Formats: sequence, C-alpha cells, structure tokens
Amino acid sequence: MKQSMRFFGWISGSVIFIVVLFTALTLQTLQSSLRNIQTIERGQTAWVVSRIEFEYIRLNRAIPEFMLGLAKADDVRQRFDILWSRVNVVTTGATAARLAELNLDTSAVTRLRNILLETNAAVETLEDGDLQSAIALRDASAVLNSDIRELTLNVRKASSDQALRTRQSLVRISLLANLMALLTGLTLIITIFLIAMDSRHNRKISEGNMLLLIASNASTEAKTQFISVVNHELRTPLTSISGALSLIRGGAAGEINQKVSQLLEIASRNCDTLTALIGDLLEIDKAQAGKLALTMSVTNVTELVCNSIVANLAYAEKHGIRLVQLPNEQDCYAQVDGVRIMQVIANLLSNAIKFSEAGSEVQVSIHSEVDRLFIVVRDEGIGIPEASLDTIFERFHQVDGKTDRKVGGTGLGLSIARGIVESHGGSLTVSSELGSGSSFKVQLVKAYPALSDN
Repeated sequence: MKQSMRFFGWISGSVIFIVVLFTALTLQTLQSSLRNIQTIERGQTAWVVSRIEFEYIRLNRAIPEFMLGLAKADDVRQRFDILWSRVNVVTTGATAARLAELNLDTSAVTRLRNILLETNAAVETLEDGDLQSAIALRDASAVLNSDIRELTLNVRKASSDQALRTRQSLVRISLLANLMALLTGLTLIITIFLIAMDSRHNRKISEGNMLLLIASNASTEAKTQFISVVNHELRTPLTSISGALSLIRGGAAGEINQKVSQLLEIASRNCDTLTALIGDLLEIDKAQAGKLALTMSVTNVTELVCNSIVANLAYAEKHGIRLVQLPNEQDCYAQVDGVRIMQVIANLLSNAIKFSEAGSEVQVSIHSEVDRLFIVVRDEGIGIPEASLDTIFERFHQVDGKTDRKVGGTGLGLSIARGIVESHGGSLTVSSELGSGSSFKVQLVKAYPALSDN
C-alpha cells in the first residue's frame, strides 16, 4: 500500500512538473503572439503603404493644377517631399522588415523611389509657369498609378490574413492553456488526495507500531518473568535432584544393581542437560540485554585457543576427531574477557566435533590484520545448507531439524557465542559448503601487550 502511494505520488509530481512546464511554454508563446499583434497594430503596415498611394495621388493631382495655374511650384515640391518621406518609411526600418515578412512584391515602391530620385532635381528647380517640366513630371509619375494601387490592396489583404491567423493561433493557445490549467488542478487534487491517504496510512502504521511496542513490552515483561521463574523455580529443584542422584549412584542409599545404575545414569545425564539449558537461557537473555558481566583485560588469545583445544581433546578423541592448532608467527592479543572467549571457542570446537565424521580433522587458526584479530575454526564435517546460513545463529535453531537427529544440543550455543563476541565489539560469521565442512570466524579488536599494565 505504502509503495503504491509512493509510486502514485512520484507519478503525480512528474505530471505536475510536466504540466507546469508546458503551461509556462504555452503562456510564453501566447505572450509572444500578443506582442506580434501589438507590433502589427502599432506599425499599421497597410496604413503606411496606403499613405504612399494617397500622397502619390495628391502629387499627380497637384501637377495638373500647377499646369492650369491653380497651384504654385512650392505646392508641387511640398507634395513631392511628403511622398518621398512616405517612400523612405516603407523602404527602410521596421516597416520594410514587416513588408518582407508578408512576402509581397514591393518592386512598385522601388520603381517609385527611383523615379523620385530621377525627378528630384527637376522638382527642386521647378518655377511657376514651367509647363514643359510639369508635363515631364506628370508623364514620369503616371506610369506607376495602377502598380501603386495594386500594392496597397495586396498589403491590406496580406495584413488582414496575418492578423486572422495570429488571432486563430491565440484562440488555440488560450484553449490549450485552459486545458493545462485544468490538468494542473486535477493533478493537484489527486496529489492532495494521495497525501491525505498517505498521511492516514502513516497514522495507521504509527498506531500499529504503538500497539506492537506495547505488545513487545508486554512480551519482554513476560520473558523476564519467565526467566525469573526458570532461575528460581527450576534451577533449585534440579540442583537438589542432581545432588540426590549423585548420592544414590555413590552408594549412600545402599548397594544398587546394574540396571538401576543405568537408569540413574540416564536420569543424571538428563538432569545435567536441563541444568545446562537453564544456564544457556540465562546467558542468552543477558547477552541480548547487554548485561553480560565481562572482566576485560589485554589477553594472549593464542594461549586461550591452546587451552580451549586442550580442554576439548578428550571430547574430540571420544568422537575420533583430531584437533589441530595451525601455527602463527607471533602471539596475538586482544582486550577481552578470557573466560567468555574460551566459552565461545569451546562452543565452536564442540559443534565442529559433533558434526564431523570420525577420522576427520578440525583446524583452529589465528591471524591479525591491521587492528583486527581473527580466530577461525574449520571442520571437514557435513556442512551447512545455504538456506540455514542466515538463521544458524538464531535461538533454538538446529541445522538438522528432524526428530531423529544424530547430535544433541539445545540450539542456543551459537546464539550465545555471537552475543558474547558482539559484547566485545566483534563479530561471528560462518561460511560453509554442504558436504565439505564449515568455517566459523571470530573477529575481535586487536590489542597490544603494553596495555596489560593499565
């Protein structure tokens, strides 16, 4: 559920980003189009061109009036100068650029400009009553009458078409912007809904975690009570039973026959097993709670390994196993509780012996790397299935879970061993190949003999 909400939240966020980006681009395009319309309207290209036609007509009207004596030479020059300025506006600057955008034939304006250049000198020297010069001017300008008219009409039509296209584009862009705004709104609504759902889900998880915490505390309290019961209500009776059995086997109650002796031996052995189990339960509880009593000192770990091997020689010989300590170049030291580390090594050795075939070998080696010290116990036994490598250090875990297991044990030894090693700031790991044996590695923090005086 939570992963699904995260996925939809990611999708929603991506959609919002895309929509906002696209909306921004759309608004930028809309703004650009508005600027184009404003430019067209401000420039009024068609109006500027129509002014050329208007001034051109007024010049052609002023020349006949001059010939009839109704206008003076200055009137003709004034109309000529105004037309010249209009032509300059169209052929240069922004108006010329906008005419080029309309892709129209403006050669008529060019020809008109050339005619004005050719007749400029004659206009400047025109005198009142100079009919010959007036006739020449009339004939020169009259040639472009239809061309100027056609250009004006074409510019008006092209400008109108361009404005229409721009406005249609604006309508489409506006619709698209509205659609993007709608999508943004819907996406925001979905996002808010998902956030609310996620918040609700988180609240449920928090409530569930609180219930689990309460249940965990209750479980811890129950476990503590159970350990207390085990320690006080079981250990004391078992100690009494074990003592009584020892006395009976020693003949304190009189002579016993062989059959009874065998039964007493079984009872005594099972009593010892129960006592060891209770001890293991107490040990693992202390290890997990971080309450193991440790007496730390700089200790020669090489000697600890040697002593552990000596202590387990009889057990190894009973099973036909050879214990071998591989030589190392120099003694290795660590800040440890020697008794607890010997307990770990003894557990690893006893497991290696139990799960090895008679005639095989169990090797113990020590080496150091930089600030770390390693103790490795390697056997040639049955090995550990890959599926059990992650659970072998759990409480009551047995590699061979069948009821007819060939080896005994409570399944607490490795869990206790790991707890002891981790209490020392180290680690206990395993590597194994089924049918080829296992290798347990204890990692400890290296120390130096010089610290032993502190």
